[in-house]
Amino acid sequence: MEKTKDAFASFIFRGHLRYFLLKALKKETLHGYAIAKKCFSISNNLWMPSFGSIYPLLKELEKKGLVRSFKKKQGKKMLKLYRLTSAGKKELKNLEKQERLLIKLLRGKREKRFPLLKLMERMDIEKELDMLRNALIKFIDRNNDRKTLSKKKKKLKAIFAKFAKEIENLA
Repeated sequence: MEKTKDAFASFIFRGHLRYFLLKALKKETLHGYAIAKKCFSISNNLWMPSFGSIYPLLKELEKKGLVRSFKKKQGKKMLKLYRLTSAGKKELKNLEKQERLLIKLLRGKREKRFPLLKLMERMDIEKELDMLRNALIKFIDRNNDRKTLSKKKKKLKAIFAKFAKEIENLA
């Protein structure tokens, strides 16, 4: 179950589990529960992902060669530990560039964040914002290399500018 102190933080973090898992494994080898605790710590104790979301993503990251797992006996228990591969470290560097935006959002005053969240709830657009966030994450994942990204950057900027104007015109 997700441990949350801040609904806005939970909304933001939800789409960034991949980043949190890789960041948790940046300096150390950890098992699943320790990864969840590390994610909680990385988020300044605002959000802890559920185990039901951590393990499937770890499996996916392992298939993609971003993490490696191995088993180690600790006392009477056999633990499955995870560590970053060199490809995982490279992916984390790319994701850390995006971290700056996340930090900027979270440093905003709480009293300014909650009205935005309440407005989203009243307008019943949380699902649509989730769809937009997920589309952006997919775009970034699919266009990781600079060459492809620079070609699509201009078109994406135009889409956002048009989108912003349409929202302004609704006001």
